Amino acid sequence: MSHSHRSVLRTPEADRRIKDAVESQRAQFNHIEQNGLYIADQEHDACGIGVVANINGIVCHDIVSHGLEVLHNLRHRGASGCDPETGDGAG
Repeated sequence: MSHSHRSVLRTPEADRRIKDAVESQRAQFNHIEQNGLYIADQEHDACGIGVVANINGIVCHDIVSHGLEVLHNLRHRGASGCDPETGDGAG
């Protein structure tokens, strides 16, 4: 079985764009690490979704409790699945 390999031409311009993209991502991650995910200037009133996450990798039951609280708060949107006690939020 023969495989043809396409060589990738790397140019200084392409390398610069890759480096700029990596630096931009690194800056965004640093900002999130220092300031969290909340962006005040994007705050607005709207009926939307609830997100519960633990970005620190700590396992605890609080995430389940908070998730159930979100579902309770979004009940007006029909945010429950086939089991209204533990809905999936599909609304």
